[in-house]
Amino acid sequence: MSATETEETDPEREYAEITGSLTAAVESLSLAAEVLGGRTDIEGWDELALEDLAPLLRGVAVARKRLLDVENGIAEAANRLMDKRNMVVAGVALEKGGPSGSDKWDWDSLVPDLVARAADERNIDRETGEALESEVNAVVRVLRDVVSFQYARVGKVEEGTGLRGRGLDPDDYRTKPNGPGRAKVILK
Repeated sequence: MSATETEETDPEREYAEITGSLTAAVESLSLAAEVLGGRTDIEGWDELALEDLAPLLRGVAVARKRLLDVENGIAEAANRLMDKRNMVVAGVALEKGGPSGSDKWDWDSLVPDLVARAADERNIDRETGEALESEVNAVVRVLRDVVSFQYARVGKVEEGTGLRGRGLDPDDYRTKPNGPGRAKVILK
């Protein structure tokens, strides 16, 4: 067969080449991680010029993204092949997973229903019939019991949105994280 003719690919050979290359790459990364010892505070990095750090950071970010893509492909294939929830295969413990992503909630329907339930769940003195909490407190209690509040919208005063638009200072209600910041590589 001439060099210009298309040679049929042998799936087993192609698979062996891919897994061999991937195994070598993983071993290289493992060695690099071992050399660094998992440390993030490598002495001297602060003395390096940003021109030296930026390409290093980009290289690690690109490698991590590519490896994550490979890991996701392998994990999805393994998940499809698993017949039990938990398995040990070739000495590796695996757990079968469901689809990734978050549930999508119908907040426009759920919140009014929760507010209505809060009215029914209001704390009332059984003997006197007197309300022991306001309707607002009942709503807050039920919402906090059911909904996980992770963040608040800061908003803008001039637009009348979020906390600022309602005359509330976000800094009165939050604690900012402390610790060093991180540069992020923007991959395109």
